[in-house]
Amino acid sequence: MNVAHVNMCHGTREWHRHVIRRVRQLNEEKGFVVAVMTDTEGIEIHMDDLNGAESAKVEDGDIWTFTVRAFDPPSCPERSIIVNYEGFAEDVKVGDELLVDGGMVRFVVTEKIGPDVICHCTDPGMLLPHANLIFWINRSLVQEHNPILLTISSKDWLDIEFGIAEGVDFIAVSFVKSAEVIKTLTSYITARSPGSQITVIAKIKNIDSLKNLEDYSGIRWSYGSQRRSRCTDTIRTGLVSSTKGCSAVHATK
Repeated sequence: MNVAHVNMCHGTREWHRHVIRRVRQLNEEKGFVVAVMTDTEGIEIHMDDLNGAESAKVEDGDIWTFTVRAFDPPSCPERSIIVNYEGFAEDVKVGDELLVDGGMVRFVVTEKIGPDVICHCTDPGMLLPHANLIFWINRSLVQEHNPILLTISSKDWLDIEFGIAEGVDFIAVSFVKSAEVIKTLTSYITARSPGSQITVIAKIKNIDSLKNLEDYSGIRWSYGSQRRSRCTDTIRTGLVSSTKGCSAVHATK
């Protein structure tokens, strides 16, 4: 292992601080050279918590409703999922493919009724709480469905400050849409901590992140949680053909 990944999506900052300092201690005591990388959670379109269920099984041909309506948990209709993006029903169109968690489950939009989007399952699987959602039509990813969503959230800025204070080696930014985000954050870190050696890299989680890939100083791609799908195949192909200019490439399974 040459990089210890501290996932800011989970756990507490106290726990992360303990892990970082433990890695530094082992480096010093054992002569290891293990870098520390934190990341940002980012903002994305995702489902609700499935009313507290650990998962929900979806069979081929099942009809599910994705909605922006708010329900109290006991009153949420069966096979209904609340989506966190208010523009969801306006953005999607009949015929769009809806991929859950990078292709773990796949639906086709068959009807829209007000805030409700009726979908037909074409590729069965398990739904997990807070899974992310992306859209395809005519074999292409539907771009810019969520322009109001930012790359770096308020929580992310706190996590970035934490990383700076702990002197991590890398900060990976999720859902990067342009190299400008990387450059802006790099300038911010330099201003906050002159002399810092922190490298900002792109965390590849969707097709948008492949834009201007050659401009990134490094990338991170985690593919272990995604079943093979057209989405992940497209990302994989883009990475293989576009990473020659990166100074750091980190992939986990």
